[in-house]
Amino acid sequence: EALRLYHPFWRHGAAVDVLSARRFWQEELDILDNPDPRAAAAILLARCSILLLPAPMILPGAALFPSDSSPEAQSASHSPSDLLVDVLDHFVRAGGSLWISFRSDIKDAANQMRRQPSRLAALAGVQVTEIESLNQPLTAPVALAGNSTTVSSAEVFREGLSPIPDGPSPTAEPLWIYTDSFFGSMGLAAVTRRPLGKGEVVYVGTGIDGEELVPTATETLAHTGVHFAGLSDSPWVEEALRKDVNGKLWRLAINHGDEAAVSSIGRSLDPYEVVIEPEAERESRGSPVQ
Repeated sequence: EALRLYHPFWRHGAAVDVLSARRFWQEELDILDNPDPRAAAAILLARCSILLLPAPMILPGAALFPSDSSPEAQSASHSPSDLLVDVLDHFVRAGGSLWISFRSDIKDAANQMRRQPSRLAALAGVQVTEIESLNQPLTAPVALAGNSTTVSSAEVFREGLSPIPDGPSPTAEPLWIYTDSFFGSMGLAAVTRRPLGKGEVVYVGTGIDGEELVPTATETLAHTGVHFAGLSDSPWVEEALRKDVNGKLWRLAINHGDEAAVSSIGRSLDPYEVVIEPEAERESRGSPVQ
């Protein structure tokens, strides 16, 4: 699932840090010990503009509940993970982009199922109405919202997402919807996006192909102003921008496929070819950095 959220940003040549959740929250940022969620969110936003949480089943700082604890008791309890959710809320409202995938916030510290709705789904403006495991070879058909001719399939697991009844505004908009006779007949969404403050929350509720999320990543990168190398038409082309020890910027393009391809700046690439060129040299030819 980490790869599923990573892929659409990798396709753009955007640099992505892969970090241990516990180390990131508690050691690097020390967010769970910060009593002010707004201040903690400012620290987080200074570190990153886009945050990807792949299948975050157990949130750092999650409480430990007895197996017989009631939903009411769990709801009344407070834990550091509640603070983390507040931090993420302020992070988004201040301009951050938060991507979350399915099975979010469903377990406590003992790996037992929580009996309260997912707090991350609520932040995304949705509730999980139905769930289904899609063990191989099972798949589920999905379509781009507003364009039923653009179709794909989901695998691994799926959550049927619907707006929270009488939930806070603004509500989430469906990006991908189910089209089968089960989830589809109930009008459930597979992927949603909720604009919130200056930022957004994207909820990926199923195992959709990461390539289908590329257009959404394009919008996220544009919204946050995160610099990236470029987006090739070929899913086999990897692009990146790197600085050397002298501060000089270089552009890398790698064709991982067995057919010729073209990079985002029009560079022809033979099968498996690697091209490295100074980015300043490209700029001098009049092509803008993307």
